[in-house]
Amino acid sequence: MDIFTAIETRRSYGLVTQEPVSKEQIEAILQMACWAPTHKRTEPWAFYVFEGEGRKKLADAIAVESGQQGAEKVYRAPVVIGVVATPNRAAINPPVWEDHAATAAALQNMALATHGLGLAGYWRSGKFCEQAAVKELLKVNDALGDQIMGFFYIGHPDQNHLPPLRPTPKWQPKTTWY
Repeated sequence: MDIFTAIETRRSYGLVTQEPVSKEQIEAILQMACWAPTHKRTEPWAFYVFEGEGRKKLADAIAVESGQQGAEKVYRAPVVIGVVATPNRAAINPPVWEDHAATAAALQNMALATHGLGLAGYWRSGKFCEQAAVKELLKVNDALGDQIMGFFYIGHPDQNHLPPLRPTPKWQPKTTWY
């Protein structure tokens, strides 16, 4: 699949089976994340992989503030990867916002790699990214500008509930030429 097709056909959808995802596939996705562009090549990210029974650690951390209902969301997919932007770790650092943007680019690479492997993936953020117990589990250092950028869920697509393709977005109204 060429890159244009991959970008046009990649979708975020949460209807996945609980069929395990291989360690090799997870490692390949993480490797592709690390190809994201970063100013000064700081690679300002950290990944926390929760799979199988390991998801309970994340569920327990979420349950502290969100209760059991929030914790159950961890089990929507067989693999959940917590992604944290970790700026200010290099000898010369770009602005924190650039490291956060680089980490978002790493997440996009994860989405494209997941799609390229025939898996389903989706990026979720929200209130869990700000919860103290979750931040502690993911070793967030607020003083350095760390930020949980979200959780990337990975599984095998539920073939009975594939998402529809979206209409072609229009770049023209959002573009100014000089």
